[in-house]
Amino acid sequence: LEFNFNGHIIRETKLFEIKDFSSIYDFIKNFETKGLSHIIVDDGSDITGIKKDIFNFEENYPYLIKQFDSKELGFNYNVKIFKIDYEIFNNLEN
Repeated sequence: LEFNFNGHIIRETKLFEIKDFSSIYDFIKNFETKGLSHIIVDDGSDITGIKKDIFNFEENYPYLIKQFDSKELGFNYNVKIFKIDYEIFNNLEN
Protein backbone atom coordinates (compact mmCIF):
# COMPACT_ATOMS: atom_id res chain seq x y z
CA LEU A 1 0.00 0.00 0.00
CA GLU A 2 1.07 3.52 -0.67
CA PHE A 3 -0.40 6.41 1.25
CA ASN A 4 -1.33 9.84 0.04
CA PHE A 5 -2.14 11.76 3.20
CA ASN A 6 -4.64 13.94 1.39
CA GLY A 7 -7.11 11.23 2.31
CA HIS A 8 -6.40 8.74 -0.46
CA ILE A 9 -4.92 5.27 -0.40
CA ILE A 10 -3.25 3.93 -3.53
CA ARG A 11 -3.85 0.20 -3.47
CA GLU A 12 -1.88 -2.18 -5.62
CA THR A 13 -2.49 -5.33 -3.64
CA LYS A 14 -5.09 -8.05 -3.34
CA LEU A 15 -7.87 -7.86 -0.77
CA PHE A 16 -8.42 -10.74 1.65
CA GLU A 17 -11.56 -11.03 3.77
CA ILE A 18 -11.04 -11.58 7.49
CA LYS A 19 -14.67 -12.32 8.40
CA ASP A 20 -14.33 -16.08 7.82
CA PHE A 21 -11.57 -16.43 10.42
CA SER A 22 -11.87 -16.77 14.18
CA SER A 23 -8.28 -15.75 14.94
CA ILE A 24 -5.88 -13.17 13.57
CA TYR A 25 -3.12 -15.80 13.71
CA ASP A 26 -5.01 -18.11 11.34
CA PHE A 27 -5.86 -15.23 9.02
CA ILE A 28 -2.26 -14.03 8.74
CA LYS A 29 -0.84 -17.56 8.36
CA ASN A 30 -3.39 -18.38 5.66
CA PHE A 31 -2.55 -15.34 3.52
CA GLU A 32 1.13 -14.75 4.41
CA THR A 33 2.41 -16.41 1.23
CA LYS A 34 -0.38 -14.89 -0.88
CA GLY A 35 0.79 -11.31 -0.45
CA LEU A 36 -0.98 -10.13 2.70
CA SER A 37 0.94 -7.08 3.91
CA HIS A 38 -1.57 -4.80 5.67
CA ILE A 39 -4.74 -4.96 7.73
CA ILE A 40 -7.32 -2.19 7.48
CA VAL A 41 -9.91 -1.74 10.23
CA ASP A 42 -12.50 0.95 10.84
CA ASP A 43 -15.06 1.89 13.46
CA GLY A 44 -18.07 1.18 11.26
CA SER A 45 -21.25 -0.17 12.80
CA ASP A 46 -20.58 -3.64 11.37
CA ILE A 47 -17.19 -4.04 13.05
CA THR A 48 -17.05 -7.32 14.95
CA GLY A 49 -14.70 -10.04 16.11
CA ILE A 50 -11.07 -9.80 15.15
CA LYS A 51 -11.37 -6.40 13.46
CA LYS A 52 -13.05 -4.89 16.53
CA ASP A 53 -10.36 -6.29 18.80
CA ILE A 54 -7.56 -4.93 16.60
CA PHE A 55 -9.27 -1.55 16.35
CA ASN A 56 -9.81 -1.20 20.11
CA PHE A 57 -6.75 -3.03 21.47
CA GLU A 58 -3.99 -2.51 18.92
CA GLU A 59 -1.37 -2.70 21.68
CA ASN A 60 -2.12 -6.44 21.96
CA TYR A 61 -0.73 -6.97 18.47
CA PRO A 62 2.97 -5.98 18.49
CA TYR A 63 3.40 -7.37 14.96
CA LEU A 64 0.86 -4.87 13.57
CA ILE A 65 2.63 -1.59 12.96
CA LYS A 66 0.19 1.31 12.66
CA GLN A 67 0.91 3.32 9.54
CA PHE A 68 -2.24 5.41 9.35
CA ASP A 69 -4.97 6.57 11.75
CA SER A 70 -7.55 8.94 10.31
CA LYS A 71 -8.30 10.41 13.76
CA GLU A 72 -4.76 11.79 13.86
CA LEU A 73 -5.64 13.85 10.78
CA GLY A 74 -8.95 15.05 12.20
CA PHE A 75 -11.27 12.92 10.09
CA ASN A 76 -14.69 12.09 11.56
CA TYR A 77 -14.64 8.57 10.15
CA ASN A 78 -11.96 6.51 11.87
CA VAL A 79 -9.92 4.00 9.90
CA LYS A 80 -6.58 2.48 10.87
CA ILE A 81 -4.08 0.77 8.61
CA PHE A 82 -1.50 -1.62 10.02
CA LYS A 83 1.50 -3.15 8.26
CA ILE A 84 2.20 -6.73 9.30
CA ASP A 85 5.75 -7.19 10.59
CA TYR A 86 6.28 -10.84 9.73
CA GLU A 87 9.60 -10.98 11.54
CA ILE A 88 7.89 -10.11 14.83
CA PHE A 89 4.85 -12.27 13.99
CA ASN A 90 6.90 -15.37 13.19
CA ASN A 91 9.11 -14.91 16.27
CA LEU A 92 6.05 -14.72 18.55
CA GLU A 93 4.64 -18.01 17.32
CA ASN A 94 7.79 -19.97 18.26
